[in-house]
Amino acid sequence: MRALESERDFGAWLLDIGEKKSGSTIQLPLQCYSSIQDPIHQLYSDIDFSSVTPQELKDQALLTVNNERCMEINNSVGIYAGK
Repeated sequence: MRALESERDFGAWLLDIGEKKSGSTIQLPLQCYSSIQDPIHQLYSDIDFSSVTPQELKDQALLTVNNERCMEINNSVGIYAGK
């Protein structure tokens, strides 16, 4: 993997995961966490939901590990959008 000098620690962390050196639990490094703890706000804060088109949303997504969390986020986006 090619990485900038500032990304070497992250690259080493990824390699450790790939080589299963992290065990059964993976701890994300702090750089993986956004300073904004509301993912909906972080992803959609610059969107005017009164005039947004599907084309404008096509490159934005939140990934979840299960459908229950997906539904929670979808419902929250509906509230955020005023729907």
